[in-house]
Amino acid sequence: MAVEAIELKPRGVVSLYDAALRLCARTGGLWALTLPAGALLLWAVFALAEALRRHHDATLPVIAVVGAWLVRAVAMGAASHHAEALLLADTEPTTYGSLRAALARAPSLIITTTFCLAFNALLLVCTAGLGFIFFGAHAAAYAVTMRGQGAALAVYQTSAKLLGPTRQTGAVIRVTAVVQLLAFFNLHVAMQVLLYLAKNLLALNLSFVDRFASFDNPVWVAVLAAATFVIFDPVRAAVGALLLVDGRVRQEGLDLKAAVEQLPARARRVAGVVAGALVLLLGASAQATEPAGDDWSGVYAPGAPEASEATSAMRGRLEALIDECELEDPAMAQRLGQVDRLAERQSAALSRFVSRMERLLDQGDDDGCRTLEATLGPGLALMEETDADAVAESEAARKAAAAILARPEFEVVTDTPKEKDAPEQDEGPGWFSKWWDDLWKSLARWLRGLKGPDAPDMPLSVPSGGLGLSNLIIPLAIALVLALIVVLVARLRGERDDGSQDEGGSGPGVRALEADPMSALTRPPESWAGLADELAARGEYREAIRHLYLALLSRLHRDGAIDYDPAKSNWDYLRAFKGATSTKGPFRDLTRRFDFAWYGRLETDPDSWKTFRRITEPLLVSAAVEASAGA
Repeated sequence: MAVEAIELKPRGVVSLYDAALRLCARTGGLWALTLPAGALLLWAVFALAEALRRHHDATLPVIAVVGAWLVRAVAMGAASHHAEALLLADTEPTTYGSLRAALARAPSLIITTTFCLAFNALLLVCTAGLGFIFFGAHAAAYAVTMRGQGAALAVYQTSAKLLGPTRQTGAVIRVTAVVQLLAFFNLHVAMQVLLYLAKNLLALNLSFVDRFASFDNPVWVAVLAAATFVIFDPVRAAVGALLLVDGRVRQEGLDLKAAVEQLPARARRVAGVVAGALVLLLGASAQATEPAGDDWSGVYAPGAPEASEATSAMRGRLEALIDECELEDPAMAQRLGQVDRLAERQSAALSRFVSRMERLLDQGDDDGCRTLEATLGPGLALMEETDADAVAESEAARKAAAAILARPEFEVVTDTPKEKDAPEQDEGPGWFSKWWDDLWKSLARWLRGLKGPDAPDMPLSVPSGGLGLSNLIIPLAIALVLALIVVLVARLRGERDDGSQDEGGSGPGVRALEADPMSALTRPPESWAGLADELAARGEYREAIRHLYLALLSRLHRDGAIDYDPAKSNWDYLRAFKGATSTKGPFRDLTRRFDFAWYGRLETDPDSWKTFRRITEPLLVSAAVEASAGA
């Protein structure tokens, strides 16, 4: 899908990585395009490392590594194309389309990957890695190549041109790629954890794998480095596409355009009025030619004079123009008063207008004075009206915001300080603590009565030792509670078993199920089947299939094959099926057909009904036959 307007904003390094990870997590296309080539590269690196360790001929492994690297270049081009299509295209891209686009540019991608490999090697050798801080435009090399802009050997210059100010961000991204070392060590730790679990939980003999997966083994280090490099390929492709988008945003000001497009309607109307006023002021002198930078003369820099000084200077310039054109009349004095009122907020527009009038008079234009006389009054009046509207809009917005913030839900809750004189109230022990203390006090008083009046006082706290009677109370209480729990569980289980009996049962569970009109237990199977035939005769095949399926559930429940419960799903009955194996297969087929017809809302025709009826009929009849044979 295309990039939303709110996403058109300059990004930093962290924001780019975050957006790249989100892009990789949103779709599996990037992984599908890069992981097969990554697996091929991983195998080639393993073969090369193993050949070097065994001192075998490394010609074929080197060829395999080179071939896998070139295949990876095509995969990276396809992934970059896919990521850019996800960002900019109106429709969701396909992996096949991206792969075809990459294969069409396979020669350019091979040249690009060769250039990047040689360029990175030179930076690493000649600058000891410091060159990556200053040269990072080739981070988007694959994405630039897939665009087909520029020559393949000039990919760095083309990338730098397209990225613009973002190329420095690309350099920082290349430097921050050292975080891949964390993934390198995490992969090793994960492998060690898996080996530990396999040896201790599954009792597997993995001594060889344990010795191989060690940092002492250079082959394992090479494989681990290649795996880390391959895992980050989708992120690299996404980062390259995002860098190109960010470069265009920064160079074309797309973030500002998007912000203007997202302005509310009221703000657009005010902006339109201001733009109309500027057009009226500047339209009379549109034929004059001057450099583009002069359009913004008069815009005050941070070190500009104060507002009062700017107003005085503006008035003085206008008075000089009026004197030069000999426009001494009462109307001009009134217009100069408008200048005093507008110069505070419209100083930039007034400055541009006065500068244009001065240039016209300096060029000796005879129409300059007439243009000044005809434009000054209406333009100042329109600007004053626009300024008043803007002030009114701002005041209305301020009042509306104040009204919203005055609502109870936006009220600021302040912590009321506690009174110093008020003593803190102790909540005291809970009800269980009080009950426990009262129990021990009552027990102590009862034991005192048993020992007689001369017996020493017993402690009221919980005893901690000795073999007296009080030491047996807690175990006896615990045993009593456990016995009650066992009795309750057994009773509840017995009631549940009674409630799930067949049609001859009359437990509360059966009665509750029979109270539901659409429960399978409200009718015998023959009644449900008769209703299904009546519905099918009227052409209501979907309802007929439902009633016939209820007849099947009723029969299976009465035969003990299932325990009917409306809270269970149809597939729960299949998982807990207790009937004959020959019945389970047709029951599974009927369940699938019923789900498609009833829940899937598929079109049900007479042929579907006849097929469902034909499969169901033996299951409804077989149980009755078995019951009669058993009798």
